[in-house]
Amino acid sequence: MQNDMLHRGMAFGGILYITMASRATKLLNEFLSRSYRLAHELDKARAVAESTARTDVLTGLRNRRAFYEQGEAVVQNATRSGRSCAAVMIDIDRFKSINDRFGHAAGDEVIKSLATVLKDTVRDGELAARLGGEEFVVLLPEGSSADAEALAERIRTRAEAHAAIVDSTEIAFTVSLGVASRGDDCATLDALIAFADSALYASKEGGRNKVSVAPPRNTGHPLVE
Repeated sequence: MQNDMLHRGMAFGGILYITMASRATKLLNEFLSRSYRLAHELDKARAVAESTARTDVLTGLRNRRAFYEQGEAVVQNATRSGRSCAAVMIDIDRFKSINDRFGHAAGDEVIKSLATVLKDTVRDGELAARLGGEEFVVLLPEGSSADAEALAERIRTRAEAHAAIVDSTEIAFTVSLGVASRGDDCATLDALIAFADSALYASKEGGRNKVSVAPPRNTGHPLVE
């Protein structure tokens, strides 16, 4: 409001300072907001990538990596505390014949049908996974051999009744299953899976479409289709 140049200059400088400070504050807030959104998006992308790396693309179940990461901790905890723990190995019978007769796309549909059976049958807290190909596994934390055998029988009967549909064609399939439970000679996840795999082999040898409980470990055997 003063007429002299000094006061007018000071007033102009003050207004310019306030304007620039306000603009700088606004730009800083926008930068911080963008940085927060970017960090949030990166966290989401990282979580999605980690989830994808542990999920079987075809079935949506855990993949081998995720199963072994989680399953090893389950078996170790059970071993330390002396609690029970059991596993069910599952394999689609004559899967190669399904591929040869109907094509690999049909084979994928059969695999997805079995995955649906597992999702509908396995309870919360139990770990279901596709290990690869037509081979699946379920781990029952604190489950007994009897619990695992009962679960395996439910899976078997539901799979037998759950045909895959491909181009309006029903493709019936069956599964063979092997059950093993943690014990003094089966105190690691690898040992538990090996025993369950031996039981699965016994089911294959015994005519398929059945459940067997772990016999003595059988190493080096070929997998019967």
